[in-house]
Amino acid sequence: MDLEVTGQAEFKQLARRFRAAGTEGKQLRVALRRELKEIADPIAKDVKSNALGIPSKQRGGGSGLRRAIAKATQVKVAITNAGVVVKVWVNPGKMPAGQRALPTLMEGKRGRWRHPVFGTDEWVNQASHPYFGKATDGAAVKATAAARRALDETARKLNNLREL
Repeated sequence: MDLEVTGQAEFKQLARRFRAAGTEGKQLRVALRRELKEIADPIAKDVKSNALGIPSKQRGGGSGLRRAIAKATQVKVAITNAGVVVKVWVNPGKMPAGQRALPTLMEGKRGRWRHPVFGTDEWVNQASHPYFGKATDGAAVKATAAARRALDETARKLNNLREL
């Protein structure tokens, strides 16, 4: 039987096949996870680069927020019975205290926002500077196709193990 990974039932079957294949299945699962992470890493790198490139009017560059956003950008890969998740995200838990909402505000999901000027009592309006969507929108189609190929190749390898 050839295994094509397309939905939840197929993912449950894939998980069973990984377990049934023993050591080789575990190695294939690790290799698949690594390959999916390698697909997402360049997207995360672009998100970080875009965040660091957000302009600042502050003297000295004022890159603290930009660096924090770049540092909080992560790739997560999970292979479960329910499916395969490949996620590029800015983890709010990795942002400094009091700044967890700023990546979303900077992306522009809520329009303009107000904040105090560092070291003063002055408040200013801050325009958004989309950085995330610029990196992910164009890459999503290619990354999805690459992930599909990786899943299909892993399923093919599992099928070959079963035939041996």
